[in-house]
Amino acid sequence: MTTETVQLSFNKPPNILTSYLKAATARSSGFRAGDSIPRIEARMASATPDRANLTKYNAVCGFTDPDNLPITYPHVLAASMHLEMLTNKAFPLPVLGLVHVRNSITQHRRIGARETLDIRVVVDGHRDLHNGIEFDLVSSAYAGEELVWEEVTTILS
Repeated sequence: MTTETVQLSFNKPPNILTSYLKAATARSSGFRAGDSIPRIEARMASATPDRANLTKYNAVCGFTDPDNLPITYPHVLAASMHLEMLTNKAFPLPVLGLVHVRNSITQHRRIGARETLDIRVVVDGHRDLHNGIEFDLVSSAYAGEELVWEEVTTILS
């Protein structure tokens, strides 16, 4: 198991279909008592919401403000990064069987629908529970150097 930070960098969202294929065929590197999930960091610079996808998302979810992102939309921008991190060879757990437990989102200000964002995601360590282990994917969105949005996605294995 690696103890060094794994750093991933993306110029565009990772291909979700490729990540699904990796998730379906990946073998776990093994996770034993005393192990910990290594620190994996991912960054995607200059993410801009696709207008057509945002319009469809707003329609499906019932959001009515076309000028600002819904509070949940940065998660959409980060989701393919989440899966790419979970299918990385350094991640010690099998993706199939992971259960999304909860999300907590903090939006520091409205985010314009045309703003360019720097998306960052980190996973580092876990918590032992009676029924498995739990870990967090911590995502954040920056407009320049300003933190505008953050989320903690908690997952159970």
